[in-house]
Amino acid sequence: MKPRLTFLIILASFFLSAGQTQPSYSSDSLAVVHWEDSIVVVGNRYEIPLKNLGHNLQIYSSEQLQALGNHSVLEAIDLSFPSAFVVDKKIMGYGVGREGAGQVFLRGLGGKPNTGVLVLVNGHPDFMGIFGHPLPDVYGLEGIDRVEILAGAASTVFGDHAMGGVVNIVTRSVVQEPFILQVEGGNYKTYKVGLQSGFQKGRHSGYITIQRQYSGGHLEQTMFLSHHLVAGWNYQLSPHLELQVRARYVPYDFDDPSREADTPKDVLGVYGKIRRGMGELVLQNRFSRLEGSVQLYTNLGHHRFWDGFESRDFTHGFSIYQQYKYRPGVQLAGGLDILHYGGKANVDNQLHRLTSVGGYLIGILRPVSFLNVQTGLRFQYLSLPLTVVSPSISVSFRVFRQSRLFLGYHSGFRYPTLMELYLFPVSNDQLKEERVNSFEAGGMVTFGRLSLQLSYFMNDVWNLIQKVNNPAAPPPVIFRNSGKARQHGIEAQITLRRGRHFQQRFAYSYLQPDQLTAFNPAHQFKYWARYQTRRLAVDVYGKYVYGLYASNNEKDRLPDYDVLNAAVSLRWGAVDFQMKLLNILNRSYWILPDYPAPGFQLRVGMVYHMR
Repeated sequence: MKPRLTFLIILASFFLSAGQTQPSYSSDSLAVVHWEDSIVVVGNRYEIPLKNLGHNLQIYSSEQLQALGNHSVLEAIDLSFPSAFVVDKKIMGYGVGREGAGQVFLRGLGGKPNTGVLVLVNGHPDFMGIFGHPLPDVYGLEGIDRVEILAGAASTVFGDHAMGGVVNIVTRSVVQEPFILQVEGGNYKTYKVGLQSGFQKGRHSGYITIQRQYSGGHLEQTMFLSHHLVAGWNYQLSPHLELQVRARYVPYDFDDPSREADTPKDVLGVYGKIRRGMGELVLQNRFSRLEGSVQLYTNLGHHRFWDGFESRDFTHGFSIYQQYKYRPGVQLAGGLDILHYGGKANVDNQLHRLTSVGGYLIGILRPVSFLNVQTGLRFQYLSLPLTVVSPSISVSFRVFRQSRLFLGYHSGFRYPTLMELYLFPVSNDQLKEERVNSFEAGGMVTFGRLSLQLSYFMNDVWNLIQKVNNPAAPPPVIFRNSGKARQHGIEAQITLRRGRHFQQRFAYSYLQPDQLTAFNPAHQFKYWARYQTRRLAVDVYGKYVYGLYASNNEKDRLPDYDVLNAAVSLRWGAVDFQMKLLNILNRSYWILPDYPAPGFQLRVGMVYHMR
């Protein structure tokens, strides 16, 4: 009854406040839609007018991420995007391995480890070279400009892993202030200290971010400690060319109470020391008709666990993306990706590596003013060898001003990871790629202060890599392409602005995940309300989750739950004083069986800006 009561209270507040009639205000933290001139850049690959977009794309600003998140951008995604669910069981830190968290599920796809949703950093893939999953504890909140979420299969443009969708984390290219100091503390010995500094001089600009965060955890053996070192430098070569250099180093340690005396040796993610480093070199070009970038990037990691498991992995990549505006109503976008990745673990002490090469071409056509057609094709080769062709087509049209309807078919795939191919007894070097065909229909309409978004999607998934009984044992189980699913669902979102100071957003998702019930709840309701003046900002936000399972095939059903949070920020001169109240109602809930989630938390801090 408690979750339903909270749901009714929030819903009632929406309808009661909807009766107010005040002029709209555009300087707020929720993105304001200007249909005729808004241009969105999709995953750093190509740009398209918002009114012509043929799928569900959401963009969250740095201000929104800071308001909703505490230590990672994934927290904000979990509380914002209608169908997103992020496995989060601790106060701070997700960990790595089978007992780790941080898996992102979009539209019923994601997996554990998280290989079914592609995470990009500035448009290029970011994943662990052996196990194929992103590293959620690397994605802190500081230095992030925005996060883009493209829901649904998207392998035509983005390639491997883009089955459930794409999360693109865009880092800030410039820090406007010379000095920013952040200090925050809370219960369970939790604290965060950070420093940012930036400069601009002539054609040069740069920044550096240093942060340390720690939590003793709400349970015994749930400690987390991390450091974030991020730096960037930009040089404007000419009015049309800019050179960018980025570097990131994130060492972190974590513990987890799932460690038991009889834990099997192949169970990871209970105590670990992780070291991750990333670097990228980007040349951006912006001419009157041709825009794009050339990227060189690398990602290196060293992982050590309590049971003696140790690995080193790498990812080296080259990408080029260009968009050519042939004439009004006709555009072409294309790209080439070369990715070499691999690593060595002390399971077999052998270096395993693969090379992937892919290219795509899409056409963006507007035959008449109210109709937009986008179609594309990708060819991908993996040195295993495997080849994949991934097509897509979408149509969007405007019925009237400030409206958009769209219909689309998209395809996605995921290559087997090196772990599934070669590591541990369950591996199988004969695995093929996972596949999904996704169909989507939806629309968006704005009536003055009110914006409505609605999407219906359907996934046809096959060739899923799963552990099955091995008729030629040993081993008793083995990875095989044996799973399939037919999923469908709904995503809805309402954004309402009232006057100069008050705004609200409500999101709902329904999902029928078929057999893939693990961490794919049937219903999610999410809300965010903000009151904001020149100095004061008050946020109330949370979510209600119904029909959650910890395993596939409707096994390990977990209780429904709701979480209510609040945040207050007061600006006084050069200092922002902040306070967050998390799980205000002190709800007891579980995202994993026998692993209680954190109760009430208090965070208090300040941010000093030297201007």
